[in-house]
Amino acid sequence: MTFLSSTDMQSSKTSHRPLAAIALIIACAIFSMSNIHIIDISKNNYDVSNFSCSWGPNSTQSCIELLSNRLPRPHSCPPRWLFLGDSTMKRLFFVSKLRDVLIELPLRLEQMNCTRSFQTHRCKLNEVFGLPQRDQWIPLPPEEFGGPVVMRGPCNDCFGCNTDFLDCPIGNGSSCYDASYGGYVSMEFAKDAEIQTEEYNTSQENIASRFDRVWNKRLDVWKNKPICVFSAGNHDILVENITTAAYENNVRFLLKTFQNVCEHIVWLGNTAPLRDDTEYKQTVESMRDFEAAVQRILSSSTSDDISYVNVFDASMSYFHNDHIHMRDDWYRSLGNDLFIPFVTVPAMINGINGTL
Repeated sequence: MTFLSSTDMQSSKTSHRPLAAIALIIACAIFSMSNIHIIDISKNNYDVSNFSCSWGPNSTQSCIELLSNRLPRPHSCPPRWLFLGDSTMKRLFFVSKLRDVLIELPLRLEQMNCTRSFQTHRCKLNEVFGLPQRDQWIPLPPEEFGGPVVMRGPCNDCFGCNTDFLDCPIGNGSSCYDASYGGYVSMEFAKDAEIQTEEYNTSQENIASRFDRVWNKRLDVWKNKPICVFSAGNHDILVENITTAAYENNVRFLLKTFQNVCEHIVWLGNTAPLRDDTEYKQTVESMRDFEAAVQRILSSSTSDDISYVNVFDASMSYFHNDHIHMRDDWYRSLGNDLFIPFVTVPAMINGINGTL
């Protein structure tokens, strides 16, 4: 996976291990049809049809087809999945069956011997990842346009965005298990200093390093790096004086940081805000600009290791809970209809409805 470099990109460490193959077995029901199309965003047309699809509660098939063609082909072990983002990603993970399949079910399988890491407080970020605290927290330089914005210290800006994931060891040191596992990781920004260690200044670098070290240490056996689903923008827009160009630089930084940690990246676009109030910085125009920035990055890349799911268009005419968040049935449909068929393995599919 290769992305164009940027002079504004800051990284304290860039060494990663090469990509390895990841297991993925696809099973899906019958979905309503919708065609992949070129999205007109911010008055610019980008040919995104080779890596992008548009999803809506009544139009899932185009994204099923896209991910079926782009996600890595199966090997011996089931896939591991990480969903990284703000409260919208959290709702996707917790409202749908994703948490049940990736956390609750593996915990019930004694042979997997999984341990659960759950964040109990917005300021216990290092603790949930088993990372040592830095002696003194320092904000990122203003020219990097990174978070946090609300909490001036090592804490989540998002209250209630509690990280929740599993670590599952390899069975007998020579085989993998039949169940997928994974979790939700709170990451509200494309670049932020909420988690700092003596080694890295940013959450993105620390989280990437942690999962590379713990999850990817036995690729000779497991053979899978995780599939990572990212979303960012709703909190980035709140950073003082941020521009679309600065956000674009930070997304490049995020993708570069995780490019050798994840087998495949799915960028889940943001939903449209409810209305254009001057009270909110998240306007339709500003969030469209951010979506266009991500597409510019991906349009300039020759990588097959990242895909983009556009939900902005469909969300414009769908029910909202508030200015940012959709109704629960939106997240339930997105998780169960699009992601669950790829997350589960065939032996588990028939049992999902009955056991979870």
